[in-house]
Amino acid sequence: MILLTQIKHTPSYTAEFRARGVRLFNEQRSEYRCEFKLVRARGLNDLGDHSKALNAAYQAIAPKLGCAPDSLRGWYRQSERDASARNGPTSEESLDQWS
Repeated sequence: MILLTQIKHTPSYTAEFRARGVRLFNEQRSEYRCEFKLVRARGLNDLGDHSKALNAAYQAIAPKLGCAPDSLRGWYRQSERDASARNGPTSEESLDQWS
């Protein structure tokens, strides 16, 4: 038997909140690209460094919104799919699949 105190609550965020989070990420991630350029100048792995810079941006920006970095990462990736900048189902296609 599972006690109510053992059930983890997953907050649901409005579409407006998610859009605001993606907008904030887009506006502020350039600050982390500057750090990425410094790391790159030291001759470290290009792809790994870019990933680390994005990860640092998610880690820093998500608490400002009051959400988990993985939530922000998911919203950003979905916004890329919706803009056809990333492969995968768009939000509309995902909704159609569950209807």
